[in-house]
Amino acid sequence: MGMPAIKTQFVYPPIPDRRWDWSATLDGYEPGDPIGWGPSEADAVADLIDQLDEAGATLCTPSHSCSGAVPETLPAQVQDCPQSGKQAAA
Repeated sequence: MGMPAIKTQFVYPPIPDRRWDWSATLDGYEPGDPIGWGPSEADAVADLIDQLDEAGATLCTPSHSCSGAVPETLPAQVQDCPQSGKQAAA
């Protein structure tokens, strides 16, 4: 079974600190699961990936499918997914 898709949300809380504008979770999020936060969508995804790495989770598995729709703005960890056919820019 592959890793669930990453879902992002533009939260834009009513506070002056813009570091929490975006959140990123895995599809099927349950309370207590990691949540990535950041000032941009890419930063939130990178934060989530860092948390998953710390927990020992893997983003790409043989059955994982990125569907080739990995935006260029996402971190290298996602862009380098062998199933997506994308590689991070050098």
